[in-house]
Amino acid sequence: PLLAPSPSPTRSASRVGARLARAGQRKGTERARAGRSGRRTSRRGTIGGPRVRRRLAFAGGASPMAAPGGARVPARALAAGAAVGVVAMTAVIGRALVVGDAGAELKQLLEMPWGVVSLVDLYTGFSLFSCWIILRDGVLYGLPWTVAMMVLGNWTAACYVFLAALRCGGSAERLMLGDRRTASAQLLA
Repeated sequence: PLLAPSPSPTRSASRVGARLARAGQRKGTERARAGRSGRRTSRRGTIGGPRVRRRLAFAGGASPMAAPGGARVPARALAAGAAVGVVAMTAVIGRALVVGDAGAELKQLLEMPWGVVSLVDLYTGFSLFSCWIILRDGVLYGLPWTVAMMVLGNWTAACYVFLAALRCGGSAERLMLGDRRTASAQLLA
């Protein structure tokens, strides 16, 4: 309120003194902690802790997967999203097989410039995803997935991501690089 009496100088001085005393206690505690750990600390924890080191390592050009403990991914959510994709693609492909005329519709699609662009875009994505599968799991395991990708499209990609998410155990490194420990995986570690 505008007409409220101003606080007495002694009361406000005692509040300021109390705040300074609390701040001094905190600084003393921080200094004591720093003396034990050899690191500066803040109210939120150690400065230069694992999170900060991980961010600094990434900013310096290192991979975030190389951080101690490794990066984590929400594997269950990723698997659930991929499962939804598998179910949706199964329904759409099934309907197209029953209702559509693949030959006539493909001919019509190839006559349109944007139809050709869409197919080139689609198969470029399939090829890139197939390259990742082969790099991740090797040629013998990746080749059947590549053939399935070219025939069944993103249904195959959704199946692959579903299985990879179940196997990764939450590890981003294992999700992206698989179980194989290649030279590139050794460099990132």
